[in-house]
Amino acid sequence: GGTSSVWGANMGGIINVITRRPQDLERPIFSIKGNFSSFGEMDFGEASGVGQSGEIYNIAATAIGSLDRFGYMVGYKNANNDGFTERGKEENYNIFGKFGYDISDSTYVDLLYSYNKLDSTTRFFLETDWFLPDYQYYWNYISQGQGNSQVASLKLSSLVAPALNLEGQFKFTRTKLDFRQEELEGSFYAPSG
Repeated sequence: GGTSSVWGANMGGIINVITRRPQDLERPIFSIKGNFSSFGEMDFGEASGVGQSGEIYNIAATAIGSLDRFGYMVGYKNANNDGFTERGKEENYNIFGKFGYDISDSTYVDLLYSYNKLDSTTRFFLETDWFLPDYQYYWNYISQGQGNSQVASLKLSSLVAPALNLEGQFKFTRTKLDFRQEELEGSFYAPSG
């Protein structure tokens, strides 16, 4: 998304290279990417896992364009993974936009916004070798994490002289996470909630 534009190129291995500002484009540039794969049920042998078959797919779309001195980039990304074990899944999506206006040939203002949503469920299991008839598992729980994050910035940049560029920027970030853990039947050890 737009995180690298706000915080630099060190977020998640993203390298953001801007060769020129989007000006004087004859028409918008659209990009659509996607991939899909499926997998069969995994055999865990003597382990306690309950495998499942599933699918993994990703889709992304972006549009870049300009209207006179106004430039824009908007996009959407979605990633889904059914998970290899029973009750395992992950779904993430991201919407982002970057809008710029060239006040003059040497001064511009940029506004960026990015919203990310995460929803993941995992199951952790570890079978016990102890002779405890009521407890098949040492650990057996399901965890669910949901969250979202927002990143925004407003930047004003002006090339005062060939060797002097003045820049001011306001940055905003907000992250909200909700993580829950539920002990399942047959568990000897109950992890903290």
